[in-house]
Amino acid sequence: AGRPAIPEYRDSIVPMPDIFGEILVRLRDRSLDLNEGVYIYLGDTDQYAALGASTFDSRWGLSLPDARIEPIAAAKPNRAWMEYAFEVMENGDTTVSIRRMLYGVGFGVENRRYSLMRPEQRDRHFQEMVAKISQSAVATSPLETDFSSYPGRIQYSMEIPEYAVRDGEFLYLVIPSELGSIFTLRSDQRSNPLYIRDRLAVQSRARVKLPDGYDIVARPGDLSRDDLAKTRVDFRVRESASGELVAETEVIRVPSIIDPGDYPSLLDWQRTLQHTRNRLIVLRKKASKN
Repeated sequence: AGRPAIPEYRDSIVPMPDIFGEILVRLRDRSLDLNEGVYIYLGDTDQYAALGASTFDSRWGLSLPDARIEPIAAAKPNRAWMEYAFEVMENGDTTVSIRRMLYGVGFGVENRRYSLMRPEQRDRHFQEMVAKISQSAVATSPLETDFSSYPGRIQYSMEIPEYAVRDGEFLYLVIPSELGSIFTLRSDQRSNPLYIRDRLAVQSRARVKLPDGYDIVARPGDLSRDDLAKTRVDFRVRESASGELVAETEVIRVPSIIDPGDYPSLLDWQRTLQHTRNRLIVLRKKASKN
C-alpha cells in the first residue's frame, strides 16, 4: 500500500519498495454483502478499530502476485459527521448540543483514546472540549461516548452566556462551519504544481432555534461547486417546518495535483469558503404592535 489514488499515477508508478512500504491482507466475505472491488483489509489497524476500516483507504496498492496497481477501497470508508443544535435566547444566552459520528479509521482512533483514558484525564479532556467552543461555556451534560456499535458516537451539551451578541434590536450569531478548513493555502502565488494528498469526506448539520419575536435579517447563502481541485462542496441553508434555521454541509475531496495556472482560482475559492458570511446569522427584533 502506498501513494494516494490519483489516476494520473496509474501508468507512471514504478513498483519500488519505498512506494509500497506496507503489507496488507485483503479478503472478501459473502456474508458482508460487499460491492465489487471492496474488501476487508487487515494489517494496519488494532483491536480498537472497526472491522473493514483501513488507514490506506483511497490510496493505491500493488496487488500480489499479479503486480496490478489498483486503488484500495475499504469496506468502511473514512468520513466525518458533525451535528450542532443551537437554542438562542433573547438576551443572547445560547444552549449548544454537539454530536459527532465516527466512521472508518476515526472510529478506531477515538475508541482507543477514550478506552485508555483515565477518569481524571477524561474530565480534563471534556473541560478542554467545552472551553474550545467558548471560554465562558458551562457543560450541562456529561461527556457521552459509545463505541459498542458502528459508527461511534461522541455527544455533549453546554450553555454559553451571551454567545449571540446583542446590539440594540439586533442579535448576531456565528455558527461553526467546515468550509474554512477544506484548503490550507498559505502563499499568494505558486510556480510549481500543488499536491493535495489527503482524501476528505465531511458532512455536517447546524440547527438553530431562534428566539420568539425575531426576524432573520441575514443568513449564509447557498454554495455549490465541483469544478476545481477534484473537490465537491455543497452548502445549503433552509428554514425547517418548525421554524429552525438549518445549515447543511457536504464536502468530498480526492487527492489531486493542481496546475500553477489554476492556483489563483483555488486561492479565491478558499477565501470565499473562509468568509464570515458563511457562518453569520443576523436577527432583528420585531416591532411591537400598539
